[in-house]
Amino acid sequence: MSQNDSCCDRTQKLSPHHLLARYRDGKDKNNLVKLPRFIHAAWHQLFDLLTPSEAIELITEVFSQYEFDSEQVANSFCETHVAWRQIFGSLTPPEAIMFITMVFVPNLEFTENDLLIIRNLIAEQSAGRLLKKVS
Repeated sequence: MSQNDSCCDRTQKLSPHHLLARYRDGKDKNNLVKLPRFIHAAWHQLFDLLTPSEAIELITEVFSQYEFDSEQVANSFCETHVAWRQIFGSLTPPEAIMFITMVFVPNLEFTENDLLIIRNLIAEQSAGRLLKKVS
């Protein structure tokens, strides 16, 4: 198996993620998004069983505690810093919130490549806004 094949195999292994945990009555099949397994595992490492909305609230709370310093927020998730990077790459907390609202939607399916494209689009959009502010 070539390196590309193993990458593709990793990409193809999707795992259903319950947006609302099953123990919280999230058993409905319309409560699922399919993600690469390692992203799914990273979500639970970082946010445990929080819903996307609750994760957004947590990010916002931590972000405001650190006076909106993105690096301090990433560092505050110390043990889960790797999980943050697996899910969000180098996105800032506000960009991560945008990512969550775009990806954690019922009945969608994302490969690793899809998620990379979404992260890049969000980062490019943020960079474009920053350039407009400067000019």
